[in-house]
Amino acid sequence: MKSIALWYKCFDGKTAEQRISLHFNLWKLPNSKNKFERFLDVGIQLENATDIEEVKMYFPCKIENKVEDLGKVISEDKKLLSAIFNEDLSITTEPNSSYVEVSGNNVESFNIYTLGKCNISSKKIENEDGTIIILKNLNAGPRNKVYIRIRIKDKSISELFHEEELSNAFIQNAFSKSETIDFRLNEVREIDPKVLEEYIDTNCFFKIQKAHFFYMCSSKEENIFSNKELNNCRHLEKERWSSYINSPNIDSNSIVLAYHWKFAPKNDKDILTGFGLLIKSKFECISWKPLLKYLLWLIVITVLLNFLSNFLYGLIQNPNQVNSIETTILKPVKPNTNK
Repeated sequence: MKSIALWYKCFDGKTAEQRISLHFNLWKLPNSKNKFERFLDVGIQLENATDIEEVKMYFPCKIENKVEDLGKVISEDKKLLSAIFNEDLSITTEPNSSYVEVSGNNVESFNIYTLGKCNISSKKIENEDGTIIILKNLNAGPRNKVYIRIRIKDKSISELFHEEELSNAFIQNAFSKSETIDFRLNEVREIDPKVLEEYIDTNCFFKIQKAHFFYMCSSKEENIFSNKELNNCRHLEKERWSSYINSPNIDSNSIVLAYHWKFAPKNDKDILTGFGLLIKSKFECISWKPLLKYLLWLIVITVLLNFLSNFLYGLIQNPNQVNSIETTILKPVKPNTNK
């Protein structure tokens, strides 16, 4: 897939450096119809939200469904929030406010902002398969550290996944496939030049302090390869995450694992504005087309073997028939004298 882009627009057209921390959760969950539900969650922690007028995200695909806010869901569940940030956190609500203050012993206090319809808009790029999602009207006031979280649940997310058959496994193709996930953020060379020229301000790419990428999938899926070392992997508790996933079609018997990769600048002088992650996995999937082809070949071979075995059995049971066949083959032909 071509690169996603993430940048900002400051008030009064300023281009002051803006720092953020990111969460990307890419979900691929088996459902009751033996297929998969795929969606992407994006969490953005702004370090200086008072300067930012808009946060913009470009996706190189057409997003038809509306973008969902997740701020309300995570701010109402302390255990879920602690699981997301891997810290023991406490929540302080504000009356008549869309903000919830979050604090902990090992983290600096920040605010979760619940987005509404007035905060989220999207723009289709004409003549291009692209969409820009705009997050605006954050109304941070005196709050600097603000966290927002959204979900993109659209069929276009499947474009992040590239399925292919297992080339070295004849029978295995019918029961499993390999899949490649190519996720890129702010890789300028992988963005359409026209889109880059007309819509994206590369001078306003965020400076990433740290980025966490999570790939959530069934435990039956085998993570074969990634171009970056895996940070860790853990099991997701159904009781804690079911309300967050919020999908009635998910297979309740499946065990979900979360694979985690972390990106950060190498040192204080290093600047990180984007990253790329390539994941290759293998998963169970019944493909009826090759399966039917294998069954057809099996039937043909079975019929031929049965015919051959019956023929050989007949020859063994009737040796005179063998001699008759040999005599017929070896019998000399008499010359024709009637000329």
